[in-house]
Amino acid sequence: MEKVYKSVTDMLKGLDVEKQFAEQVKEEIEERNLIKLLIALRCKAGITQKQLSKKMHCGQSRISKIENAKDRNLSLGDILDYAGALGLNVELSLMDTALGKKQNNAFRLRCRVRRSLLLK
Repeated sequence: MEKVYKSVTDMLKGLDVEKQFAEQVKEEIEERNLIKLLIALRCKAGITQKQLSKKMHCGQSRISKIENAKDRNLSLGDILDYAGALGLNVELSLMDTALGKKQNNAFRLRCRVRRSLLLK
Protein backbone atom coordinates (compact mmCIF):
# COMPACT_ATOMS: atom_id res chain seq x y z
CA MET A 1 0.00 0.00 0.00
CA GLU A 2 1.36 3.40 -0.99
CA LYS A 3 1.89 6.05 1.65
CA VAL A 4 -0.52 8.98 1.48
CA TYR A 5 0.80 12.44 2.32
CA LYS A 6 -1.22 15.39 3.59
CA SER A 7 0.81 17.89 1.58
CA VAL A 8 3.76 18.26 -0.75
CA THR A 9 5.78 19.59 2.19
CA ASP A 10 5.05 16.42 4.17
CA MET A 11 6.02 14.29 1.18
CA LEU A 12 9.35 16.09 0.82
CA LYS A 13 10.10 15.50 4.50
CA GLY A 14 9.65 11.76 3.94
CA LEU A 15 11.85 11.63 0.85
CA ASP A 16 15.59 11.86 0.65
CA VAL A 17 15.84 15.30 -1.00
CA GLU A 18 18.23 18.14 -0.38
CA LYS A 19 17.06 20.55 2.32
CA GLN A 20 17.58 23.51 -0.03
CA PHE A 21 15.28 21.96 -2.66
CA ALA A 22 12.61 21.25 -0.04
CA GLU A 23 12.80 24.88 1.15
CA GLN A 24 12.46 26.16 -2.44
CA VAL A 25 9.35 24.03 -2.99
CA LYS A 26 7.86 25.23 0.31
CA GLU A 27 8.51 28.89 -0.62
CA GLU A 28 6.95 28.35 -4.05
CA ILE A 29 3.82 26.89 -2.46
CA GLU A 30 3.56 29.73 0.06
CA GLU A 31 3.86 32.31 -2.73
CA ARG A 32 0.65 31.02 -4.34
CA ASN A 33 -1.88 30.87 -1.47
CA LEU A 34 -4.23 33.50 -2.92
CA ILE A 35 -3.98 31.98 -6.40
CA LYS A 36 -4.84 28.53 -5.05
CA LEU A 37 -7.87 30.01 -3.28
CA LEU A 38 -9.09 31.76 -6.44
CA ILE A 39 -8.70 28.58 -8.51
CA ALA A 40 -10.53 26.53 -5.85
CA LEU A 41 -13.39 29.05 -5.80
CA ARG A 42 -13.65 28.95 -9.61
CA CYS A 43 -13.68 25.15 -9.61
CA LYS A 44 -16.22 25.04 -6.77
CA ALA A 45 -18.48 27.28 -8.87
CA GLY A 46 -18.11 24.82 -11.77
CA ILE A 47 -16.72 27.50 -14.08
CA THR A 48 -13.99 26.83 -16.64
CA GLN A 49 -11.24 29.30 -17.48
CA LYS A 50 -12.97 29.98 -20.79
CA GLN A 51 -16.32 30.72 -19.10
CA LEU A 52 -14.61 33.00 -16.58
CA SER A 53 -12.82 34.84 -19.37
CA LYS A 54 -16.15 35.64 -21.01
CA LYS A 55 -17.48 37.05 -17.74
CA MET A 56 -14.30 39.12 -17.37
CA HIS A 57 -14.42 40.23 -21.03
CA CYS A 58 -10.90 38.98 -21.73
CA GLY A 59 -9.16 36.05 -23.34
CA GLN A 60 -8.71 32.67 -21.69
CA SER A 61 -4.96 33.29 -21.81
CA ARG A 62 -5.36 36.13 -19.28
CA ILE A 63 -7.07 33.74 -16.85
CA SER A 64 -4.25 31.25 -17.36
CA LYS A 65 -1.64 33.95 -16.69
CA ILE A 66 -3.45 35.02 -13.51
CA GLU A 67 -3.74 31.43 -12.29
CA ASN A 68 -0.07 30.70 -13.00
CA ALA A 69 1.25 33.85 -11.34
CA LYS A 70 2.63 34.24 -7.84
CA ASP A 71 0.48 36.11 -5.34
CA ARG A 72 2.82 39.12 -5.23
CA ASN A 73 2.58 39.53 -9.00
CA LEU A 74 -1.21 39.88 -8.99
CA SER A 75 -2.64 43.34 -9.39
CA LEU A 76 -5.54 44.46 -7.24
CA GLY A 77 -7.47 44.91 -10.48
CA ASP A 78 -6.92 41.25 -11.43
CA ILE A 79 -8.14 40.12 -8.02
CA LEU A 80 -11.22 42.36 -8.18
CA ASP A 81 -12.05 41.31 -11.74
CA TYR A 82 -11.60 37.60 -11.02
CA ALA A 83 -13.60 37.67 -7.78
CA GLY A 84 -16.28 39.87 -9.30
CA ALA A 85 -16.75 37.49 -12.21
CA LEU A 86 -17.34 34.75 -9.63
CA GLY A 87 -19.88 36.96 -7.84
CA LEU A 88 -17.65 37.42 -4.80
CA ASN A 89 -16.81 40.42 -2.63
CA VAL A 90 -13.20 41.28 -1.86
CA GLU A 91 -12.16 42.74 1.48
CA LEU A 92 -8.72 44.23 1.93
CA SER A 93 -7.47 44.96 5.43
CA LEU A 94 -4.55 47.24 6.13
CA MET A 95 -3.33 46.64 9.66
CA ASP A 96 -0.66 48.30 11.74
CA THR A 97 1.34 45.48 13.28
CA ALA A 98 2.12 47.67 16.30
CA LEU A 99 -1.57 48.05 17.18
CA GLY A 100 -3.86 45.53 18.81
CA LYS A 101 -6.73 43.85 16.98
CA LYS A 102 -9.42 46.20 18.35
CA GLN A 103 -7.49 49.28 17.30
CA ASN A 104 -6.87 47.85 13.84
CA ASN A 105 -10.58 47.57 13.16
CA ALA A 106 -10.63 51.35 12.74
CA PHE A 107 -8.15 51.03 9.87
CA ARG A 108 -10.05 48.37 7.95
CA LEU A 109 -10.65 49.20 4.33
CA ARG A 110 -13.30 47.29 2.50
CA CYS A 111 -13.32 47.03 -1.24
CA ARG A 112 -16.71 45.81 -2.32
CA VAL A 113 -17.07 44.27 -5.71
CA ARG A 114 -20.57 44.27 -7.05
CA ARG A 115 -21.47 41.88 -9.79
CA SER A 116 -23.53 44.56 -11.59
CA LEU A 117 -20.49 46.85 -11.88
CA LEU A 118 -18.14 44.24 -13.30
CA LEU A 119 -20.46 42.19 -15.46
CA LYS A 120 -21.82 44.83 -17.81
